[in-house]
Amino acid sequence: MDAAIDDADDVAIAAITVAELLVGVEMADAARRPNRQAFVDEVLALIPSRSTRQTSLAP
Repeated sequence: MDAAIDDADDVAIAAITVAELLVGVEMADAARRPNRQAFVDEVLALIPSRSTRQTSLAP
């Protein structure tokens, strides 16, 4: 992935996409779950997640 993404690129993954990937991990059978979790962990280590809606909780 490093070859496709330059350091100057602003890359992120939507929070809903992260949630969908994690659902895939949870729904996987015991044999596939470790590989799916490793994939999600690798993606999250490389690409930060962003909320699709920016909200403020400040008063």
